[in-house]
Amino acid sequence: MRDISKQYEYEDKKFKNVDLLGLFAENHDLPRFLSHSPKEFESFRNALVFSLTARGIPFFYYGGEHAYRGGEDPSNREALFTDLKHTDSIIYKMVKQVNQFRSRY
Repeated sequence: MRDISKQYEYEDKKFKNVDLLGLFAENHDLPRFLSHSPKEFESFRNALVFSLTARGIPFFYYGGEHAYRGGEDPSNREALFTDLKHTDSIIYKMVKQVNQFRSRY
């Protein structure tokens, strides 16, 4: 938590409005979070919750809600499911709850 606090202090000095910066746990330019540590499922969930609730604009890379594990490019760009009703994964449900919380508060 001290490291996060120090990072916030640093950003406050460098940027006019930190709340306009993007924040993400993973993106299309890097291997997916779980490709490095497939057993770190809880860490990934924590990273997603942090990126969705901390200061800044949250960016969510598609497939994260289904714990995609793609590695180096192009493996990190897996095709998204074709059945758009696939909403039963643990992370999908968690992200839904976090977004409902964000909408309320």
